[in-house]
Amino acid sequence: MKDKNVIVTGGLGFIGSHIVDSLLEDNKVTIIDNMSTGKLENLENPNHENLSIIEEDLLEADLDEILKKAEEIQAAQRAAAGIVEVEYPKVE
Repeated sequence: MKDKNVIVTGGLGFIGSHIVDSLLEDNKVTIIDNMSTGKLENLENPNHENLSIIEEDLLEADLDEILKKAEEIQAAQRAAAGIVEVEYPKVE
């Protein structure tokens, strides 16, 4: 992939940061990450000119507003993981 605007959710985590690092040289990358387990230190160059980081939880984010701020997104990569608590009905 080359010359694209890419959004990566969970881009500061172990796997996501490797995806971001591989995309940065030839693309503009926007990361959305709540930093619950991700770290800036996971990136090779967190100050790269082609990188922007939005610290936001996807479950609470106003994605319409985030996407308005980002340039036209041409690709997306999901690397975010989360734990959602679910209550199942009791089976008798």
